[in-house]
Amino acid sequence: MATSPSTANVTTNALAKGTVVFVQGEAYLRDNSGKLSAIKPGDVVTEGQEIVTRNGALVELRLPGGAKVSIGPDRELLLNDEFFASASPERSENAVSSLGADADRVIQALNAGKDPFEDLEDPAAGLTGGGLGDQTHDFVRLVRILEDVTPVSYDYATTGEGVEFLPAAALTTQTINTPPLATDDNITGTEDQPLVVDVLANDSDANNDALSVTGATAVNGQVTINPDGSLRYVPNPNFNGTDTVTYTISDGRGGSSTATVTINVTAVNDGPVALPDVATTPEDTPITVAVLGNDSDPDGDPLTVTGAIVDPTRGTVVVNPDGTLSFTPAPDITGTVVITYTVSDGKGGTATSTLTVTVTPVNDQPIANPDTATTPENTPVTVSVLGNDSDPEGDPLTVTGATVDPTLGSVVVNPDGTLTFTPANNTNGPVVITYSISDGQGGSATSTVTIDVTPVNEAPVANPSTATTPEETPVTLNVLGNDSDPDGDPLTVTSATVDPAKGSVSINPDGTLAFNPAPNFNGPVEITYAISDGKGGSATSTVTVNVTPANDAPLAVNDSATTTEDSPVSRTPATGVLTNDSDIDSPSLTVSGVRTGTSGTFTAPGAAGVTLTGTYGALLIRADGSYTYTPGTAAQALNTGDSVQDVFSYQLSDGSLTATANLSITVTGANDAAVITGLATGSVKEDTAGQLTATGTLAATDVDSPATFTPASASGTYGSFNIAADGTWTYVLNNTAGNVQALNEGDSRTETFTVTTADGTPRNVTVTVLGTNETPTVANVTASGAEDPATPIPVTLTGADVDGTVTSLTLADLPANGTLYRDAAMTQPVTAGTPLAATAGALTLYFQPAPNWNGSTSFHFTATDNNGGSSPQATATVNVTPVNDAATISTGTGSTQEDTVLLATGTLTITDPDAGEAAFQVQTGVPGTYGSFSISESGNWTFTLDNGNPIVQSLANGDSRTESFTVRSVDGTESTVVVTILGTNETIGAPGTGVVKEDNPISANGTLTASGGATFVPQPATPGTYGSFTLNPDGTWTYLLDNPASVVQSLGEGQTRTEVFPVTLSDGSTSTVTITVVGTNDPALIGPGTGDVTEDTQLSTGGTLSITDVDSGEAGFQPQTSVAGTYGIFNLDAGGNWTYTLNNAHPSVQALGVGETLSETFPVFSTDGTASSVLVTINGTNDGPVANPSTATTPEETPVTLNVLGNDSDPDGDTLTVTKPPSILPRAASASTPTAPSPSTRPTTSMARWRSPTPSPMARAAPQPVPSPSTSRPCPTRPS
Repeated sequence: MATSPSTANVTTNALAKGTVVFVQGEAYLRDNSGKLSAIKPGDVVTEGQEIVTRNGALVELRLPGGAKVSIGPDRELLLNDEFFASASPERSENAVSSLGADADRVIQALNAGKDPFEDLEDPAAGLTGGGLGDQTHDFVRLVRILEDVTPVSYDYATTGEGVEFLPAAALTTQTINTPPLATDDNITGTEDQPLVVDVLANDSDANNDALSVTGATAVNGQVTINPDGSLRYVPNPNFNGTDTVTYTISDGRGGSSTATVTINVTAVNDGPVALPDVATTPEDTPITVAVLGNDSDPDGDPLTVTGAIVDPTRGTVVVNPDGTLSFTPAPDITGTVVITYTVSDGKGGTATSTLTVTVTPVNDQPIANPDTATTPENTPVTVSVLGNDSDPEGDPLTVTGATVDPTLGSVVVNPDGTLTFTPANNTNGPVVITYSISDGQGGSATSTVTIDVTPVNEAPVANPSTATTPEETPVTLNVLGNDSDPDGDPLTVTSATVDPAKGSVSINPDGTLAFNPAPNFNGPVEITYAISDGKGGSATSTVTVNVTPANDAPLAVNDSATTTEDSPVSRTPATGVLTNDSDIDSPSLTVSGVRTGTSGTFTAPGAAGVTLTGTYGALLIRADGSYTYTPGTAAQALNTGDSVQDVFSYQLSDGSLTATANLSITVTGANDAAVITGLATGSVKEDTAGQLTATGTLAATDVDSPATFTPASASGTYGSFNIAADGTWTYVLNNTAGNVQALNEGDSRTETFTVTTADGTPRNVTVTVLGTNETPTVANVTASGAEDPATPIPVTLTGADVDGTVTSLTLADLPANGTLYRDAAMTQPVTAGTPLAATAGALTLYFQPAPNWNGSTSFHFTATDNNGGSSPQATATVNVTPVNDAATISTGTGSTQEDTVLLATGTLTITDPDAGEAAFQVQTGVPGTYGSFSISESGNWTFTLDNGNPIVQSLANGDSRTESFTVRSVDGTESTVVVTILGTNETIGAPGTGVVKEDNPISANGTLTASGGATFVPQPATPGTYGSFTLNPDGTWTYLLDNPASVVQSLGEGQTRTEVFPVTLSDGSTSTVTITVVGTNDPALIGPGTGDVTEDTQLSTGGTLSITDVDSGEAGFQPQTSVAGTYGIFNLDAGGNWTYTLNNAHPSVQALGVGETLSETFPVFSTDGTASSVLVTINGTNDGPVANPSTATTPEETPVTLNVLGNDSDPDGDTLTVTKPPSILPRAASASTPTAPSPSTRPTTSMARWRSPTPSPMARAAPQPVPSPSTSRPCPTRPS
């Protein structure tokens, strides 16, 4: 119903509160303290609060008067008096003018094709707002259909014919929304490869509303909407060319827009699919396999095998021209052999698969190889025939049998597999043995052993023989006389040996032996000889010669003896002249005669013996060979070194034969001692004039030497001795010698000197040394000490006495500048002139210098011995050295702090009693553990912290270190400065971030920084949820994705996961490294899909496709609904269930005959875009022919031939025949006249009332007619 124009009065609402009725997005309420709290429907707002909205947010308030206020995104609205006052229009003000006439003018202008805003007035004057800047409001006229919505808007109801106010309960909200604008896109993709299109990137919304894609369709592919608003497009399998995707966007507030994406899909070759093959062949048996039988190519390209490889140790493979593979196993290998082969579609597409051949084991026959051996005639031989035999599988071999011609010998198989062959007696030449071996697995082999039996010569036979010859008579022996040779070979004697003590033997040219007995030998002698047959045969035997005895003359050997002029020499029968004489055949020999010299008549000595007189003595010799020789007077004249000889002859007898030898006696001279007389004693006295020398004279007589003495000089213990040749001697006392001077009064010492005559006769001369008393001695001494000693300076006085003991020391005077004490405790002062007892000749006194005195002082002293002797004076000097007085120095302390306070300073104070020493030794830049130290002469010191020191940088907050530096005054007095180093926590730079991607790249790295050069606590390969993290001390880090892990492989395209690794500095400061793991699509594995339909009978088929996908949630299919194929309709749901409905009316289907087929393939796609296909086969049936009416003309009563089949046909193309005789239809009474169809009538369209699609939030008008579609035009927007 139309309403008449009216006015609306706006009144101000003074209530300062409202209620939140709607919240979209992120919005907050800020109170007077500035605290933010999230807004939710039902919250009550009060005066003084602020509403804060974020990007994309919308808040609606209902005010106490019923008005509703909408607050847009990115606003901060203060709810003050002004806001609440302006939120309710006053009715007394003409805020809205009548809109009825304006609406009429708009409709008329639209119908006339004119601008509908030319005749309209500007917005009515009245209550106005400040636009977008001050969050106030305005009133919008009805006709301003496409105006933008201000961030804050107010909704009111109207009454009356124009604008009226409605009760608060009837108020509703209408937000003016501008639709979004979708802009077309263009993109290029690749056949069979999915792509993602960010269609929203160039789309826009005037209200800045968040846009979303609400729908999308593609012609030649599948399109899905990703959560981020992008489109994922997957072209149909093998499709290439241009495809169009139509999509619609929405601003979430009722506004939408549609655009297209033009996708150019470039063609690519689809690679072939190579599937694994298996085959089996026996060991050592080649096999040919047709590996292409289960391989395929999506494009139907013919496939060829371009290469194949196999482990050469397992066999060889050849690619045959027909694409088959011929595999030849390596000799004796068994088990599984994998051959890798590659197929090609000839267009650049290749695929690789494997052929697995199982080589089944077959037992291989062992291999027996011929053997040879050699043995002498009549000698058995053992042959190891298995040594050169073998088995391919390594089976142990055994000898199962062996045969040989029994006339040539016999053979035995031993338990260890060897053969023992025994030749037949006297058989020689080659002998062949045949033997068999077994591998224990059914395999056997036979071979031979050829044994060369070499002929052997028969040895000759040598027999023993005997002979006799007299002692010392040679004899010839015919030893061959009784020897023989079985083969009749002539024999020769090749050697002969005999004991050389019994004789000698030689071989005569005629084969006899010549034996010569040893002198005087008699008895049996065995001669060993060897004979030869000249052919290697030999034998050994003996000939025994009996040598008959004969008497031999004795053998006399000269004898000798030596003695001195005064010594007889005697020999017993055992050592007499017969000892070295002998008789080969008579053991009993006697002396039968003796004589002086070597000529003359022998005199029988008899048992008692006979005495012979020689030149120098007499010999008594007996028949048993014993004798005694006594030198005579003539021998006494011999001197030492002289020698003479007496020679005697003797005759020995064995009872029948005799022999003669000499006995020579050598007499050597000896000295006769001289007789010595004269004075052989004397005395001397220490320190006594005239008594320091002693003298005397000795006399000598000698029968065989000069009567003189041997001159000599000798040093004694106390003096020196000398003797002349005439016997006079002198002793001189060494009076200065210590041992002489050590003699005391009444002491005496003796020493003896031995003198000799010319012939060496000795005599002793004894001298007595008498002692006297010696005075003691003292030496100057020096002692030293420091000024002001805590203990006195010790001064040790010593005395010596060579012949007594120092008993006391006496001071002649006392030292100046101090006091001398007997004790170190300084309780017994020393008095001059008083003897002080000495111990071991020494005395220690103690000198205490006067305070602060230094310099030299002295005193004098003497020593007294136990005999009362007194020494001359000696001087004792005491040197007192000055000492430094220590300075007094204060101690110093200071502190520094890592990274902040790097310098500590201070001043030390010093005092010193010694002039000029109240100062410090300068130190500059002395290195410490943590920094360097310097001090000036006046005591000003500084410590500079080495802030880069790793130890310093490792100090955490609260940690500290100290180090001390020694300072010294000029006189060396020491003190210390102690510096404390305080730690602080180091700061770490920005946290680390990194991105890795499933499959590639799988690693990320970066470097963390830390202040002060601090180091990080290393982390070696710390495991995370998706990979491992490594951190080095220098802050460099690496993250390695565990790419094979299921949690990684299950990530879909664009899915992300994060994991955070904490890192720590050496001082405990912490930060993090955040890794983002981005997923990629892993192709799904889809099972094959096939189905069959049959023309006119079975018109549908279906099935379920199997699918697996490691990416979580992607083991499903992109649904397809009523996809039109060439011959039917295909459907697929997300679970893989598919159906196909045949378009049975399709001409090509109906054209199929029996046995004929058509096929069509429908591409299917998994959730992630992996492509597969479903193949449907359409089987034909026979279709009936089609007979069409024909016409012809012929004259009356004139036959005509009608080709009725000319316009007939058969859908299957079968040949047609006429099977019924023709029939004539009766002539019709009249022909019907076709009726032309009546002219079409344009449909009428009822005219709906036209109304604004976005009525004003402030007013409502009567419905108006809707323009006719043929005359409607876009409604332009009038500028505001």
